Amino acid sequence: MKKILVAVLAMMVLLSIIPTGFAANGDVAGKIYSTDIKACINGIWVDSYNIGGLTVVVVEDVTNQYRYYDDFRTLIIDDFAPERLVAGTNQGKKIPGRVVGNIYETDIKTYFRGKELTSFSLNGKTAVIIEELGMNNAFSETGGRYIWNEEHRTIELESMYRYPYSMRNMLEDTGYNIILKESDYTYRLEAEPVPAPLTGGYILLEKEIPDNSMVPVTYQGETIGYRCRFPHLWVESDENGIYHGKEVQTLVEYFFVEKVEDMIFQAGEVTPTVEDWLNYFEKHTMSTILDSFETEEYLFLYMSSHIIHGNKERLIKLSKADGGKLEYSDQFASVSLHGQKKFDKVEIDRENETVLIHYDKDYIIDLKSDEVREYHKLETDIGIGVAEGRPSEYERKFAGGGQVEYKLISGDVVKTVKGFSVNEYYYANMLPLAETFDFLNIKYSFENDVLTIDASNAKPFSLERTDVKVDLLRDEDIHYLYLEKVMLNGEETEITYQYISGHFDMTHTGRAKAKPYVCNGKVYINDSFIRLLCENAGAGDIAL
Repeated sequence: MKKILVAVLAMMVLLSIIPTGFAANGDVAGKIYSTDIKACINGIWVDSYNIGGLTVVVVEDVTNQYRYYDDFRTLIIDDFAPERLVAGTNQGKKIPGRVVGNIYETDIKTYFRGKELTSFSLNGKTAVIIEELGMNNAFSETGGRYIWNEEHRTIELESMYRYPYSMRNMLEDTGYNIILKESDYTYRLEAEPVPAPLTGGYILLEKEIPDNSMVPVTYQGETIGYRCRFPHLWVESDENGIYHGKEVQTLVEYFFVEKVEDMIFQAGEVTPTVEDWLNYFEKHTMSTILDSFETEEYLFLYMSSHIIHGNKERLIKLSKADGGKLEYSDQFASVSLHGQKKFDKVEIDRENETVLIHYDKDYIIDLKSDEVREYHKLETDIGIGVAEGRPSEYERKFAGGGQVEYKLISGDVVKTVKGFSVNEYYYANMLPLAETFDFLNIKYSFENDVLTIDASNAKPFSLERTDVKVDLLRDEDIHYLYLEKVMLNGEETEITYQYISGHFDMTHTGRAKAKPYVCNGKVYINDSFIRLLCENAGAGDIAL
């Protein structure tokens, strides 16, 4: 009844604005008035007006989802997707009945999903009656329904549109597709969430619905959306440049996003397997595996993926426990305009579970710890080692200031060595490992990045700093020495140093992890750790 009333009112408005004499395009045919009725389309409040007692919106002001063909004298509204709607500029209380413009004679026709709408020309823009875009509390054949609230003077239109990208992204992130199956009982589609790790985000259909249909999509008996095929006017020109219109079908999958999110939440979390990843790389990334290494915990892949204008080499670790993917190659920026990436060398050490690569320089990947570090071989006085980055600029500042003399005193024996401090308070003194260990009867060996120490017979000692400056150190000559592990008296341990924090009478001490230094081919270690070795051996002159 409401629909019939709107149609009758629209006809009365048209009759009332048609002059009794001859009228040409562009002649004034009537007035458009302000209204106190607030209009909302798909959650966006838009500007609305009154023409002959009907609530209208101006198409060009509320959306850019339309096409106009001047040669065909036709305006076609495509959609009212909220992300492309324009909010109104004045949503405050309006005084109704004020003249805000003229209505002009026009021969332009306006269509929405195959239906010709009553439209009004506003000197270059087109107004349509909002009630003609839907039905009251029920979806119309064009996929719209509205709710009129007399008390609040509002009309809210819900017009079907293709589900937003946010819903697709949600499905993709959670690893699900939705399959729409035919119902055995009624004309509807039943939604089934299907796990699809790595390839989720799609709405799949077992069988296409008929033309000019609007089919409910349900899940556990509740409607969560609609799949629709609406008629749509399509305009195109022939070989002579003459425009013609024809009816085609347009697909709209409209979903209540909150209900879809609830459905996916109930379905549970999806984690990919290693096999899922391999299928994904093969079918969706055009990748070729160049080398691989597998353990009980993970699969490492050195592979090449095809991209625009070339290939990108990738270094990937796949966890067998949770399907997680770690892409080490992301840490190396491409120097190509199109993102190509190539490693000059990739060597897998299967025994030690490491990968040696060369990009701009040599790097080593520890597959057990996932650490990626520069790989710079060093010939040191205790054996062949690997540089592991550099100390901080603060530490290098003091070390680079030059070496000083230290006196190692054990009983009546004194040995002078060259060392340096790495801070201004002189409590982090670095002593030459080989000379100091030999003097204190501490046995050691260094092989395959493992430092083995036997301090069971270490001698007690004390340390004096003479502050006699000797050789200057170049800042670039100072590196950390990489240690895979440290073995002390048969047990694994860490090199630590004693620190002091606080000020004045609020100080306290503790121990923190430290690394040996390499300077000009010689390995240095902090004296605090050496004192700890001697203390554990029953020696040492300082209680830590």
